[in-house]
Amino acid sequence: MSTKKNNYSFTIKDYFKYLKVYRLFIIIFALIGIIGGLIYISINKATYSATAKIIVYNAEIDQGSPASPYMQFRDIFMSDIILEEKIGISDASTHLDVKELTRGVFVITDTESSADEAVNNIKKISDNIGVLIQEVYSDYEAYEISILSLDDQATPSTSVKKNIFTCIAATLGMVFLAAIILFIKFDFAVEK
Repeated sequence: MSTKKNNYSFTIKDYFKYLKVYRLFIIIFALIGIIGGLIYISINKATYSATAKIIVYNAEIDQGSPASPYMQFRDIFMSDIILEEKIGISDASTHLDVKELTRGVFVITDTESSADEAVNNIKKISDNIGVLIQEVYSDYEAYEISILSLDDQATPSTSVKKNIFTCIAATLGMVFLAAIILFIKFDFAVEK
């Protein structure tokens, strides 16, 4: 690709020579990207997740219902009042996630800044699941509750790889921005 101005043909080689002259400008932008990525990583606190898989079953209501009759159970975990009053977990709606995998099978995930806190909250929920069922269902005796799995260790939600990729992406983005700025400047220089 070449541009012809004032009887002189400009090529990609000319642009790379131009970039070589302004390499300090590109290096500064790259350093800004690296520093920005490192600041983001240091500000972004590590989080830990612990999960429990729970089955809730009631033979009477499970018969013939096309939709899941257990959605009320999921709503327990979105109620800060119930969880705080009954088992002492505050602001649960900000760090608890509840998904119904299949009919009556729930995965409860707690994400916290502390691994111990995530594990403790999941243990509190599994230990007191009967109390929580009583809050929602008047015929709670008819429900069978089983805990399929329970994490006794929290896993980090933020990985080292993710942080490295964030830093690399910030650096490449800034280098790309510098190249665009220099290309626009180069284009104006060619037009003169």
